[in-house]
Amino acid sequence: MKREALFWERYDSNTVKCLLCPHNCLLKEEQSGICNSRKNENGTLVSLNYGDVVVKKVDMLGKRLLFYGNHEDPVLSLGSWGCNLCCDWCYNWEIARLKPLHLVKKYSPEEIRNEVLYLRKTKGVQTIVFTYNEPLVWVEFIIDICEILKSGIDIVLNTNLHVNEKPLLRIIPFISALNIDLKAFSSFKYALGPKGHFDAVLKNLKLCVEHGKYVEVTFPLIKGFNDDADEFEDLVAFLCEISSEFPLQIRKGYPTYRHFESSPSEDELQYFRAIASKYLKHVELVFEEQ
Repeated sequence: MKREALFWERYDSNTVKCLLCPHNCLLKEEQSGICNSRKNENGTLVSLNYGDVVVKKVDMLGKRLLFYGNHEDPVLSLGSWGCNLCCDWCYNWEIARLKPLHLVKKYSPEEIRNEVLYLRKTKGVQTIVFTYNEPLVWVEFIIDICEILKSGIDIVLNTNLHVNEKPLLRIIPFISALNIDLKAFSSFKYALGPKGHFDAVLKNLKLCVEHGKYVEVTFPLIKGFNDDADEFEDLVAFLCEISSEFPLQIRKGYPTYRHFESSPSEDELQYFRAIASKYLKHVELVFEEQ
């Protein structure tokens, strides 16, 4: 499903500039952005994945947030396709980096609202989690859902938070909690690995905290990429400056997609947990793939 995107401007007679994320893609006619989900069609930036639902299921809150609410509370998890980062170790690369149109089911915001209200009555669902792919490249659809939802439904994002400030400020009033996937603690590594802008992610993390949102950080420990202990200590020291209560998940990385290094051992994971625990009170290891 298509609709005109939010957050863009005309750059010249046949080029548009996407303003959703720090890539600020300049797109000529028929070009798509790095995320694959936004395209210049006849001089208008179009959201290609509006209403495209690839994954929709009820699961438990504890699969998304380890330190928030009741782990066994049922949630409606929704995902589409597209992502504005390019991680070699992505667990969900089939929907993040490809366009799995054979898996897509079309929904309107009203249909999602009606389903979650039905699930609230029948299964006690009180939360929607936008996850699997990067939810912020689905921002138009998420905003439209949030604007018609009744109160009492929490909205959670599992996100890389690689977004410009204006779109973040537009969506943040609707959000109750975020799980932020922080890939490394280095501008060089962000540019080299996921091909993103590290400073923007840190700025946005602080902004979410300043707006009173519940924030957890997930750190995927990837051998050969972000397994430098000194750099990791800088990361947890940064989080501690915000609060020693800051929740942190250290997630075991696995060989997948274009990453073929072995997984970190349990001893290595425990070592990183010990480093984090010197600074933070809430640190957990996660061994399962997302």
